[in-house]
Amino acid sequence: MTLSSEDRLESLLNKLFIGAVRDGNYHTVGVLLTEGIDISGGLAFREAAAYGHAEILRLFLYASPRGLRPYLESALCAAAPGGHTDAVRVLLEAGADASVHQHGPLRYAEENGHTETARALRDAGSYRTDKPEENPVTRLRAALRVRFTPR
Repeated sequence: MTLSSEDRLESLLNKLFIGAVRDGNYHTVGVLLTEGIDISGGLAFREAAAYGHAEILRLFLYASPRGLRPYLESALCAAAPGGHTDAVRVLLEAGADASVHQHGPLRYAEENGHTETARALRDAGSYRTDKPEENPVTRLRAALRVRFTPR
């Protein structure tokens, strides 16, 4: 099956768009949004969160405030493990549920040592039902941080 030139152009624009989102290129993202690139699938939104680009998240929310609502929690789950506190705050302000996935974002932030991000999630109502010291993943990560921290 051969793609038409129009399909190839659309594919190329989407790759350019996702690359600009990952790189945090606010200007290119803004231009492509102005030109009408489709952001309804939520991939670019989640990528902006995962890479911690809070300003691009704000731009997306301005461009499509209702259309991205279904993706707020998955974006929150993408931002928390990386400790992207500003991105987490943008998502919480937009209405993301801090307790999503059994408080997964808080667990991800704590297990990766991101105390400021964890604090922002707790301030938004998230809490842990397990004790972090009983979680084997948390214990392993803590041990590795102690063992491999340069002195």
